[in-house]
Amino acid sequence: ITAGGTAFHELETPDDSAEGREEKTLFDEHHQKRTGSMKNTPRQELLSLAKQWELKPNTIEFARRLDSEDPLRLFRERFSVPKMADVSVVDPKFIKEPGQECIYLCGHSLGLKPRTADDHVLKVLDNWGKTGAECHQHGYLPAATCDLYPRKLMADIVGADPDEIVFMNGLTVNLHLLMMTYYRPQGKRCKMVIESYAFPSDMYAAQSQVAHHGLDVASNLLILRPRQGEQLLREEDIYELIEKDGDSIALLLLPGVQYYTGQVFDVPGITTAARKKGCIILWDMAQISFSAWMHL
Repeated sequence: ITAGGTAFHELETPDDSAEGREEKTLFDEHHQKRTGSMKNTPRQELLSLAKQWELKPNTIEFARRLDSEDPLRLFRERFSVPKMADVSVVDPKFIKEPGQECIYLCGHSLGLKPRTADDHVLKVLDNWGKTGAECHQHGYLPAATCDLYPRKLMADIVGADPDEIVFMNGLTVNLHLLMMTYYRPQGKRCKMVIESYAFPSDMYAAQSQVAHHGLDVASNLLILRPRQGEQLLREEDIYELIEKDGDSIALLLLPGVQYYTGQVFDVPGITTAARKKGCIILWDMAQISFSAWMHL
């Protein structure tokens, strides 16, 4: 599970900065206010706001009103937003003025760069240049312990204790390490489960792990798919698969939120069902860690 760079901009020193604590307080208050009042689906809430403001929900005026009401709107200024002219996929005819910023919706792929990231990187490089091998233990963000400083920040984000947090590798490498440890096909219990339209590298990792054990991928990698004509997985279908094929399932690899559709899964319920059938389940929480409240 990777943190990207989103939380790193708060780290002015190895200790929590006052600015970082203030930001977290603002975020917590905003989250409690929003989740406490959200008794409807996001779609229902947006339609309700559109009616309240007498605006159509598919208009730029409605989007701007949402922005103006968002207490976190000033956070945008803390990140570098790509200019339309610098992005290769943008048709030049849509660029109306020089320096026009993109509407960035690729956070599920790579988040925006915090503006303070450059300063942090330069400080680390400067410390390396000044101290050589001693940068492992001394100076700004010593290399040997640099992963310890953001643990508290990440613990708050994922709802865990700091001593349960480890920063290491990239997502796919971490998935391989986990599956090498926990995917142990034996006898009848040899299958793995993953959802259709999984994050591509997750799917490749699952396929390669099944093949690594000398098993036929087509028959031993079970793919959870939406019903005909539907976009989302029905959770009852997940439970049915676990109940029906659980005795032959060695491992389930599922996401906290499906990156392609945004569907959030019932992690506690599905985990309980898998355990009852003796299955190991791994949850890839990379996509959900900054988009939904977690209580790991």
